[in-house]
Amino acid sequence: MRMARLGVSLITAGLVLGCESPGTTVNEITNPLLRQGGNAGFTVVVAPSGDVSGVIDANNIQDALNAVKADGGTVYLTDGDATTVDHYYTSRNVVTTGFSGVLNGEGMDNTIIHAGRKSAAVGDGFEPAFAPWWNPGSAIPELATVLQFDVPSGSVTITDLSIEAKDDQPTDLTLDYYGNPATYITTLIEILGGEHDTRIENVRLEGKETGAEGNVRGTNVDAALHVMLGGPVPLPEGLGTGDLNVQNIEIANVGGGGVLFMRYKDGSMIDINGVRASNVVRGIWGQAVLASSVKISNSDIATHPAGIAGIYLRNIPSGLEVTGNTVTGSARLGAVYMHTISNATIAGNTLKDVEALQGWRASIYLWTSHDNRISGNTFEGVSGGVAGIRLRAGSSGNTLGHNDFVKSGLPGWTITTPAGPGAILLDATTLSNDVVGQAKFPGFPDPTAICSQVLDLGDNRIAGMDRCEHMPPLPFALPGALEEEPEEKGH
Repeated sequence: MRMARLGVSLITAGLVLGCESPGTTVNEITNPLLRQGGNAGFTVVVAPSGDVSGVIDANNIQDALNAVKADGGTVYLTDGDATTVDHYYTSRNVVTTGFSGVLNGEGMDNTIIHAGRKSAAVGDGFEPAFAPWWNPGSAIPELATVLQFDVPSGSVTITDLSIEAKDDQPTDLTLDYYGNPATYITTLIEILGGEHDTRIENVRLEGKETGAEGNVRGTNVDAALHVMLGGPVPLPEGLGTGDLNVQNIEIANVGGGGVLFMRYKDGSMIDINGVRASNVVRGIWGQAVLASSVKISNSDIATHPAGIAGIYLRNIPSGLEVTGNTVTGSARLGAVYMHTISNATIAGNTLKDVEALQGWRASIYLWTSHDNRISGNTFEGVSGGVAGIRLRAGSSGNTLGHNDFVKSGLPGWTITTPAGPGAILLDATTLSNDVVGQAKFPGFPDPTAICSQVLDLGDNRIAGMDRCEHMPPLPFALPGALEEEPEEKGH
């Protein structure tokens, strides 16, 4: 594995670990973290410059990424001493096109990239860059992204570092993608276009709460990590094939989404495990993933006060598993929202203190979704909204079983002002769904507890409801039952 300095400018900036001699390997560096290996190919080590204006480090990191990308090499962000914290500063997008390779730090606590203004002066805000995926021919050709990988040519690996944006107004006032005044960072890591494999591991991505002009839902960052394949053309065209592996990620204070993945097809494999997200409008957001495997597991998400959903999923017709996650907090669409989802398993998740912010929502909310299994989930303190689980608008073939509502606080459908909420609501257009009576409802182990907790306005199969024939009819009027959901903008 070859190693090199990037030139005199980098040597003066503090890059002292590189060696220009042919045959020098990463194993000859004394830092044990660097001896853990890298990619076959060219290797560049970038040490912090100490330039808090964010000019030198941004230039050095971008030059290093461009130097290694041709043969799938590695960029190490380190001063060579694993006992120190290395601080890097950037006041502009670090952009690389056609990248294939690895970007490594020493650990999320030891390698920190600070993204923000060059100075407090007007005109010295974080400098955005052209984004070809988003803006072909657009009147808004630039977005503020900290690490921007355009149309990677191979695999992209980013590990063991943090990115923090701590300025109240990182950018000067400009227009965002939708034409709204903005002073926020668009995305901390953006990997867009083409077909490639991506691995993100041991990374912390953090924005800041702020009431400054141009913020996004009271934060200075819209999205933490966004990976999207294909090209900017309408679906179903413009998708790509590739694997995505996200492990051990910490995210905080983002006004749009934490982990976003979109436009995968044809045997792609997506594995998202161990995301710890707090104060996020959407924790994990996936959509337009066709004929692929998607696993979302062992993640802990606490939503923003104006949250939309802890886990937001749309147009994934097969291969989806959502297991072992915890979602806490308010959410306009519920803790787990699924639109046009089929053949999925939603199992073993815990939903806590969920308050659906609009009255017809639910903690687990399915819309136009078919043949899914929702089982073994636990609901604790989720009395806000209209139901623990709601099947909506033509959903069919779904099985709900062995879910635990005992600590949900759901009063049941016998309360008439307002009606409910109860554990399960099946809308009038839901057909042939199965509700398994072995679920634990408030009042468990009373076998009639199901009677006030399941409201079927459609034509569905409900085990155990025969024991409720002596019960008085439940109220039919349901606030918001026929409300339509406003369409959500895609990212």
